[in-house]
Amino acid sequence: MRVLISGTDTGVGKTTISTMLLRAAAMQGIAARGMKPIASGAERIDGVLRNSDAQALREASHGTPDYSDVNPYCFELHVAPHIAQGRERGPPVDWQVLKRSATRLATDTRLFLVEGAGGFLSPLGHAASPDGTLLEHADLVSQLALDGVLIVVGLRLGCLNHARLTELAIAHANLRCFGVVLSVLDANMPALQENIESLHTLLHTPILGVVDQHAAHANVQINRVLSLMLAAHVPA
Repeated sequence: MRVLISGTDTGVGKTTISTMLLRAAAMQGIAARGMKPIASGAERIDGVLRNSDAQALREASHGTPDYSDVNPYCFELHVAPHIAQGRERGPPVDWQVLKRSATRLATDTRLFLVEGAGGFLSPLGHAASPDGTLLEHADLVSQLALDGVLIVVGLRLGCLNHARLTELAIAHANLRCFGVVLSVLDANMPALQENIESLHTLLHTPILGVVDQHAAHANVQINRVLSLMLAAHVPA
């Protein structure tokens, strides 16, 4: 099963949910690996750029794969990837590079998670093409032969609008959506429960779980999300 983990915005918990899913799969004896094809916001470690989200995915992945496969394109500035790429005069994104890394990571796994950057409609970078085409998250699904998308909704002010727009954008791209995970960013958020209830009413995509990484029941919730995802997947 190959899934794009996409969010309603940046900082909504995509990496947290992804790493929790990878670890939950490992606990069940399921080989799983994660990938963050394009990342911005990194620090130099021994002279090499490393992104913390990609590092977390790598550490939670089966067999601890090479960082260069988990994150083939890494930019230092903590801004949108295509802006960082332009300012740093970074290399254009070559789909063949991404495909080779994805193939190596997905081999012998039952679950392969690809984490996007920012929200679903955030540009990922400029492609290696004459016109420097901007890459979209929908391109990741088609180019890397992913089965569909899992939406992570960060529960904060504005989440109702962001969640509905993300769902519409994914549907407009004719992509399959396996479900929605509601990510609790602040347990003391005003009207938290009312927002959760509203999302259940407003969204057409099934909500697979509400996950608060700091709550005692977090592992129960993430295991439920994993089970529902795997159950929903029907191999071609």
